[in-house]
Amino acid sequence: MNTHLPPHGFTRDRVERHARLLGLSVDLPEQWAFLQDTSSLHLQAAPGSGKTSLVALKLSLIADAWTASPGQGVCVLSHTNTATEEIAQRLTATPSGRRLLHYPHFLGTIQTFVHTFLAMPNLRSQGIAVHAVDDDTYATHAERLYRSGKYYTLRGALSNKHAQGIGSITTCTYTFDPAGAQLQLLEAPFKAHTKSYAELLDLKETLRLRGILRYQDMFALANQHLHHAPVLAAALRSRFPFVLLDEMQDTERTQQDLLLRLFGSGGSVMQCVGDINQRIFAASDKDAYTPWFPDATATDLPVSQRFGTDIGRVASRLTGRRRQEIRGVGPAGTLALIVFDDSTLARVIPTFEALAAETVPAPILAADPPRVLGSRADPGKSKLHPRAITCYDPHFTNAPAKVTQGRLIAAVRRAQHLRAHGDRIGRATTDLWDTIRELSHLITFDPNTASTGLPLQPLSRLDRTPGQPGHRARHVLHSLLTAALDNPEAWNAATSTLPGLLNDLTQVHHQPNDAIRDTWLGFTPPVPEPPSGQRPSGNPRALLGTISGAKGETHSATLVLECANRKGTKHDLVPVLPLILGQGRVEDLSGLDRYCAQLAFVAVTRPRHLLALAIHQDRAYPYTDAFRAAGWLVRTAEPPPTR
Repeated sequence: MNTHLPPHGFTRDRVERHARLLGLSVDLPEQWAFLQDTSSLHLQAAPGSGKTSLVALKLSLIADAWTASPGQGVCVLSHTNTATEEIAQRLTATPSGRRLLHYPHFLGTIQTFVHTFLAMPNLRSQGIAVHAVDDDTYATHAERLYRSGKYYTLRGALSNKHAQGIGSITTCTYTFDPAGAQLQLLEAPFKAHTKSYAELLDLKETLRLRGILRYQDMFALANQHLHHAPVLAAALRSRFPFVLLDEMQDTERTQQDLLLRLFGSGGSVMQCVGDINQRIFAASDKDAYTPWFPDATATDLPVSQRFGTDIGRVASRLTGRRRQEIRGVGPAGTLALIVFDDSTLARVIPTFEALAAETVPAPILAADPPRVLGSRADPGKSKLHPRAITCYDPHFTNAPAKVTQGRLIAAVRRAQHLRAHGDRIGRATTDLWDTIRELSHLITFDPNTASTGLPLQPLSRLDRTPGQPGHRARHVLHSLLTAALDNPEAWNAATSTLPGLLNDLTQVHHQPNDAIRDTWLGFTPPVPEPPSGQRPSGNPRALLGTISGAKGETHSATLVLECANRKGTKHDLVPVLPLILGQGRVEDLSGLDRYCAQLAFVAVTRPRHLLALAIHQDRAYPYTDAFRAAGWLVRTAEPPPTR
């Protein structure tokens, strides 16, 4: 039993009282089992099972029943800022839940936890002030240093022997091996003890001493700190007797190993929650390791309140990492197959929009426009057709992973686009603030001075008192979300107060240099967008995006487009069609096809009312009769009407 969480804190009447405050109902035995268990556990939760709501309810109960000593708190970790912000927003609904947003408790990402408690103390103990922890910033400084004239052997070796070239420099990452007791290079292109390796390590060390690091470097620094000060692990277990890890399926190998090293050996209760079937951020087609989550004793939460029986059956057939029969208890949905040929490719999305208007109640569709998802945004070099979302709609532009200029204005425009749909205003504001939080690490103080400031707080923790920096930050966010920023003058006026505001929020001087100003604060003209609103037919226009970008979302209606797989060798939905019809198993697919099925699982579990697939007639023809027999609508994309 966890002595910090007495059983009387989780009685039925307490659970029901906290559930009412959060607007929830607890109806399933699996929910009660999770809420009342105060020991270490794993929970495998199906999409739409209300996992985040259940986590917030449990944390509210824990906060109300917490009896630990002063200075001991609850540690809540997740994979992304968005996930932690969502938990924080739900916790603000109850007085006890709000306690977890303050000391001695900790709510944040795994990366932030490692920075705060291990990596940054390690750097400070060496007298190193952090200038930037950012992969793109690191790449810029690394390439500049590499070309400075010092690393002659390294440049010669890379130009003569190694095709990866400059990438070996800009993506070089630390690893820590306790046997060596010093930081080393991970997957270096040279053997240790060679002069090329020594020069690459020297370059890396030079940047470290300047306080410029990659995100992954921080885990090596954390492990180094634990090695030299092993008492830290026990201290963290004492500080956090209860640890809850959300979105556990997305932890990487280095994250998983470090968390187990800290909390997996006893001393702290460690509860892990997630859905392993939604693990799509693998480094390769065949995972480099077997995730520790979920373990053999994991509890299943297989009931989805998002969708009904039919979509639940499709989803169940695509659960490959861990077999799960998902019971859909949400609204009865419609399944549809949209078939097209080369001449009607551009009519696929309008056909889906018309189908959504037929099958989804109009008030729901007006509040939540239909969504179109594809696995690939960039057509790339594949010879296949269609191969990406842009093949269906040439106007579609996806936010690139790497932007060389105007990163903040790109984020503002994405947020303004999300804000245009009322149900997404919270996400729009949070996403924009998270971008500014990342920016704050880069336009900061002189790297030769010590870092003594405060971290920039998540949106939910900003002070709302008029006149205070937190209130002013909310005002700036509102201005950025509502202003017309289509010329440099308007953009500069909207952002002119940002460095000073960050100074007040963090008590650290922020002054962007020319490179940061261009990359982050620079103005870029807006890209012309296609007409929004409704089609000439009156049907609501669908929103387009990638499958990976839709993780965690709920849609009224979802269309999944066939695209080229990530190697461009064949269309991604082809190996999935037999599985959807109950023929075969995900486990029997090749590595690349299995990944396509995992992406499809994420996509088909988004909608509440309508799930549609778009397949070219050449690939759909062998299956159309079977789809009709299984109760699917089969709709042909028709040519546009002639005038």
